[in-house]
Amino acid sequence: MCDKRGFTLVELLVVVLILGVLTTIAIPRLIVGSQTASENACASNLEILNSQLEIWAAMNGNAYPATLSVLTSNKAYFPRGTPECALEGTYSLDSDNVVVCDH
Repeated sequence: MCDKRGFTLVELLVVVLILGVLTTIAIPRLIVGSQTASENACASNLEILNSQLEIWAAMNGNAYPATLSVLTSNKAYFPRGTPECALEGTYSLDSDNVVVCDH
């Protein structure tokens, strides 16, 4: 009687082929998911910045700051620091007094 130990070369090749196919399917989906998460983080930061901007204006006689740094440097509004764009963009204040990102 022959004791069979281990795997044959064909069995190993089939496993490697299956893992390769699964990896080919999974990697693009992970990249898209990461991009979507970064876009959502930037959108969330914009909502936070715009709501803090409206609060600042309401507390200052409906006058908006000349630059966004006037608001973001105030630790009362951002005690944990200024939010940063996950897509490496820069937040700025446009002519309509709305915070926008240039990414």
